[in-house]
Amino acid sequence: MKNAITKSTGSRYTDSHRREAAMTFLVTGNLRATATQTGVNERTLSDWVKADWWEPLLQTLHYEKGRELDSKLSQIIDRALDEVADRLVNGDHKIGRDGNLVRVPVPAKEAAIVAAVCFDKRQIIRNLPTAITQDKDYLPRLAAQLRAGLLANTPGGGG
Repeated sequence: MKNAITKSTGSRYTDSHRREAAMTFLVTGNLRATATQTGVNERTLSDWVKADWWEPLLQTLHYEKGRELDSKLSQIIDRALDEVADRLVNGDHKIGRDGNLVRVPVPAKEAAIVAAVCFDKRQIIRNLPTAITQDKDYLPRLAAQLRAGLLANTPGGGG
């Protein structure tokens, strides 16, 4: 992206300044706050916002931050799942009567909640349903459609 940022002759701002200003603008959404936080003149920022390199730079930075956030969230999810798995197998940490840390089995209700949530999330990831709704009229409606289709395709059957 650095090559897409054109530097005017004699500018005291580097591509690094422009990236910092764009990132600050992404976070604040405000030119005045961006100027205050980066030390770049507000008028200069206003000119940059109108430059042809500004929007592509914002998009690139937004994408980069999104990937960074995705990575951090994935690490947190992995750690949390490891902890849950450990607790389900080895028990939850509790302080015993003697003041020492002991492991006790996870209550069935809590284990069932963990299983239900994990199952639903797995279904979502696999793009599968998480609930089944019943339509009492589905089978009669389907039968009527099949009869209508069969009648329409038979000789003298109305089709």
